[in-house]
Amino acid sequence: MASCASAPSPSAINNPSPTAPSLSSTASSRKKSPKVYPDLVARSADGRIETVKYQVLDSMLLNEVQRQNAQLAAQKEEIRSPQQRLARLESLLEQASIHLPVTPQ
Repeated sequence: MASCASAPSPSAINNPSPTAPSLSSTASSRKKSPKVYPDLVARSADGRIETVKYQVLDSMLLNEVQRQNAQLAAQKEEIRSPQQRLARLESLLEQASIHLPVTPQ
């Protein structure tokens, strides 16, 4: 049976070492990032980012996926229209070439 000697103690989990980066310090260090979604972060009174609102993230991602799906559908339709036109023109050309008399050269 495996030994649990290497597992961290509950006190180590609740009280991490002072040198370990915390989520809040990591989030605030990303403050310099040029792209921050204001609805996705919670800020302190002095305006520093304190945490990420993960409960909001899933709805933001879902909205983005839906937007991209709609954009993809529109692009597919843009491609389909010229393809259909090309098929019609090729059909007409084929029909016209069948009805043209062959002339010797």
